[in-house]
Amino acid sequence: LAPIAAAGSLPMAFALLPIVQPMGHGPVTLEMAIPGPGRVSADFFSVDGRRVHAVPWAGASAGRYSITWDTTTEDGRNAATGMYFVRVMFEDGARRSVQTGRVLVLR
Repeated sequence: LAPIAAAGSLPMAFALLPIVQPMGHGPVTLEMAIPGPGRVSADFFSVDGRRVHAVPWAGASAGRYSITWDTTTEDGRNAATGMYFVRVMFEDGARRSVQTGRVLVLR
């Protein structure tokens, strides 16, 4: 989880921003807006529902953050070409928010 320096006010709600991916090749960068102190986690799934990569929970304060997936699976292999789904979760102790997205891996 890496903070992103951004000008402006703090986010009002948890949000997964548009997914940055250079034409399906290379790493996938997820950017999110965090409204206050809490924890963030992400899971990547193949189209058949298998989790292929997990980003463990990490603490965060209010602001914008990024997570980068290098398109390798949990066992260290390159993810196969195809569509993947991502689930990003934020919890602040009182509630858990979930955002989802899609990424395309090309080789």
